[in-house]
Amino acid sequence: MLAVGSNATLVGLCQGGWLATIYAAMYPHQVKSLVLAGAPIDTKAGKSSIHRATKTPLVMYKATVMMSGGLMLGQTMLAAWKSSNLSKHYFERHINPDEDTKHFYKWYDHTQDIAGRWYLWAVEYLFKKNKLGQNELKIGGAKVDLNVLNNLHSVHIVTGVRDDITPSEQSLALQRYTRAQTYLVDAGHIGVFMSHRGICDVWNGLFAKLDAAA
Repeated sequence: MLAVGSNATLVGLCQGGWLATIYAAMYPHQVKSLVLAGAPIDTKAGKSSIHRATKTPLVMYKATVMMSGGLMLGQTMLAAWKSSNLSKHYFERHINPDEDTKHFYKWYDHTQDIAGRWYLWAVEYLFKKNKLGQNELKIGGAKVDLNVLNNLHSVHIVTGVRDDITPSEQSLALQRYTRAQTYLVDAGHIGVFMSHRGICDVWNGLFAKLDAAA
């Protein structure tokens, strides 16, 4: 892993949240504060639209990666996300969309491919076996102990009231292992990161607080 320094604040959105959590737990001396937003820590908690997908046999995920030359294609994942809410992503989009909707989908439809081995590891150990949520995850034989996060200066958890991808219970599960300040945004998954309400009510104040403590 790339060292981030001795006074870093890690901010992780969604999958970046559990990546930041793992890093902070393994290298607490390099991290001062940890901020998670819509981050699935306990992937079995709450009612998530992803729960159905995790019941798919792992061999199906492996076949998808193999057919894509060792990658999980962004367009494949995008199609899966959209299929979970067809009326929202297809009918609303194409029936008299307003300018904001057009701009949103220009951003939303831009995808990135990811390494197949990394994707399959996440599916198996985080979403199927829930190793991080149970504090049983190992990286290269080393235990990722979430209790170590108590050594950080501060931990912050931002969740969305209407987040059906990562319900609040999944992120707040981190409180089993460490003290954390929590923030609730009246938004869905993407709105946790970039809605006007989230920025005004949570992020502006949170970043000001982190900047003052730097």
